[in-house]
Amino acid sequence: ETLPFEERCSICRRRAAEGWYRTPDGDREPACRACVTKREVGRRARAGKTEELAKLLGGRVDPWGLGRGVQHAGSLDELIPRGRRRRLVAVVYGDGNNFGAVAQRQRSLAEALQWTRRVASVTRSAAALALAEAATGSADGGPREDPAAQEFLPFQVLALGGEDVGLFAWGPVGLRFAQRFVELTDREFEPAVEAAGKERICFSLGVLVTDEKAPVRRTLAFTEEELLKWAKAAARNAGYRHGGTVAFLVVPSVEQIPGDLEAYRGQMYLRRGSTFDLCLT
Repeated sequence: ETLPFEERCSICRRRAAEGWYRTPDGDREPACRACVTKREVGRRARAGKTEELAKLLGGRVDPWGLGRGVQHAGSLDELIPRGRRRRLVAVVYGDGNNFGAVAQRQRSLAEALQWTRRVASVTRSAAALALAEAATGSADGGPREDPAAQEFLPFQVLALGGEDVGLFAWGPVGLRFAQRFVELTDREFEPAVEAAGKERICFSLGVLVTDEKAPVRRTLAFTEEELLKWAKAAARNAGYRHGGTVAFLVVPSVEQIPGDLEAYRGQMYLRRGSTFDLCLT
């Protein structure tokens, strides 16, 4: 509890501020002890996940193909290489479909452990490969011709465990990652011939590409609660027969993030026809 006249934390805006923290812009803002602790612990945890993925790529000196000396970004604006005119960041959040149904059919503890560990291993490996390919493919020759143009890794891993994956990335890297991650996991979980055409396990991802200054609380909530649900609904409506799905939205500024995604989708993407309806996405 805080008294009415006490300064609130500029991050959570609920608890009383106990000190100061430096923003990505270099300004000093009031912050509570809980938010500062979460900020520092979270930064170390994200760096640790990136190192874990790098080891999965075979221990190469430069697993991301960006040139030596590239370091972890301290803020989202550092994910974007210098000199880019449109500075957009992608928020990616993914979740598995039908994995729980498989786990319920396990008949022993050994089977359950084998299955959960396989899922976790596939998720990490696919994320590592997809990030490596996305980071290298999105460079457009910039980092190789001018190594100074890429000082930081163009992504930050937010969550990676079991069948969940979440990350921040430079816009092109985030979109390419989503595409490649779904391709890799679809290939790994390709159903047997006798099960072709039936429900299958796959991943659905939501991707929001917007301004680097957009509040993380707003963009992450919209991606996880709206776009991811849209992608999972698309997979469910297709009977999970075609594999993974990606629902992405590109808005230049946070003000253009729709408050009602259902109405926005109906206005922008759905076209009603006399015979059948089309979804232009």
